[in-house]
Amino acid sequence: RSTRLSMSSTTSSSFSPLDGGVIALNVKARVKPEHREGLLDVLTIDAKGTRNDEPGGLQFVIGQDVTDANTIFLHEQYKSMADFEYHQKTPHFQKVLSFLEA
Repeated sequence: RSTRLSMSSTTSSSFSPLDGGVIALNVKARVKPEHREGLLDVLTIDAKGTRNDEPGGLQFVIGQDVTDANTIFLHEQYKSMADFEYHQKTPHFQKVLSFLEA
């Protein structure tokens, strides 16, 4: 568990054969204020890498709560579970993990 995110972090994912097996990942995380900019930096790198370098990456959106800038939302979509598993091995995703584990 990361010491940079608060206990309110949640993740959900879904697999829908109705739309061809797209994997959707939705994340809501409350980041500690002193780590917000660092988190957004690594998430931006991850989003750009996913969109530019991963053919199976369909969508990667970063947002924040309108009333609490420390609540961050992510929405990601991948063509298949294999594409999502590939994403987890990429250098840009590993930067996120390194940040969270520091």
